[in-house]
Amino acid sequence: MKAASPRFSVLLPTHNRPDVLGFAIASVLAQSEPDFELLIVADGCTGSTREVVGRFSDDRIRFFDLPKAPYYGYANRNVALRLAKGRIVAYAAHDDLLLPDHLALIGQLIDSSGAAWAYSRPLWVTTDGIIVPYCTNLTLSDELSAFVMRNTIPTVCVAHTRSALEAAGYWPEDVAAAADWVL
Repeated sequence: MKAASPRFSVLLPTHNRPDVLGFAIASVLAQSEPDFELLIVADGCTGSTREVVGRFSDDRIRFFDLPKAPYYGYANRNVALRLAKGRIVAYAAHDDLLLPDHLALIGQLIDSSGAAWAYSRPLWVTTDGIIVPYCTNLTLSDELSAFVMRNTIPTVCVAHTRSALEAAGYWPEDVAAAADWVL
């Protein structure tokens, strides 16, 4: 019998990117950790977005087709997050791909350490298909300073407990950009 609450809630916001959305959804559904719900938040999207989401038949998907919210749709993300059932919240955007063991590894780290949040390292793929890792040695003071100043942890690399999100007050809805920094 499946538990009423999944281990993870994965938030996937989108705004009119049907060209890449299907790949992002498929990468979440391909996780080796199957105990999650996928919260797809359409922020004022067209019918093409609905068509892409409709191609996936998976009970773990919850689709929030919402009118356009101000800025980058942070208010719409909060609509879904307030209804999230998972103990751990993870992220993917319409142009992100999760490696198949992302949820399993980051969940293991949170569970084994008792931490409220954790992050993984990002990989960027150029338009030429070249994979570029971002490596940082945080024991070196100059790299630590650059790391803090440049916000080199994309939201897709972050996971945190739902209780930590509730304590932080959810995504700020009154900022034009970079709400993840404010959060």
